[in-house]
Amino acid sequence: MDLNGQDRPTLRRIGLTATSLEPLLDAMADIGHRSIGEGHHATVYDVPGHPSLVVRAGNGVDGMATYIVHGRVALRRFTGIHVPVVHDLQITDCGGMVVLAERLEEIPDEPIWQSLIEAAEFALQGRASPDQIALLADQQPDFMEFARELRSVSGRSHFDTREGNFMLRGGDLILSDPFGQCLFESEVEALRSRLPLPALGRVPQPSPRRDTACPLVL
Repeated sequence: MDLNGQDRPTLRRIGLTATSLEPLLDAMADIGHRSIGEGHHATVYDVPGHPSLVVRAGNGVDGMATYIVHGRVALRRFTGIHVPVVHDLQITDCGGMVVLAERLEEIPDEPIWQSLIEAAEFALQGRASPDQIALLADQQPDFMEFARELRSVSGRSHFDTREGNFMLRGGDLILSDPFGQCLFESEVEALRSRLPLPALGRVPQPSPRRDTACPLVL
């Protein structure tokens, strides 16, 4: 499913046509994709020949799916500013999720960026101090509004802001994956109402390996 129109990159266009996760991971290994990051439920790979793209492959539908939906609807105006750009998404036959997205930059180890991340964390909780609000207004002028919208659409005030979930796109601070947990049943239903998903019913397993991809059958 191409999320952003016919001219955007898709999994098929980069050579990933398998509909099950294990054959898809095999194809990625053959093509030369390298792991560049790993979370509990998903692994992120580079895309040979396409340095501006990454593939995120996971053993289940996790909180990233919710964020993608919000990025297409309620948070659309923040996509590419504080929400990552997602080009394509596929739910595999065994219930895994594969995402093709833009490649982001790591946060520099500099005091100004550490102060901005701290301010952003408090803003997301609705607890930013006047000095933090002023810093964000000067350096990331849309972030306070983004934080308010994210709390509103998600009904949450605590997000996954561990190291690696704040990244950069040029000079813009991107919150890459704030829902670092599995979906509840109600969230799966909300996601299915917007995207053509197959039946889902299992908790995502740890990050996929070629010998353990989608070990459970729905």
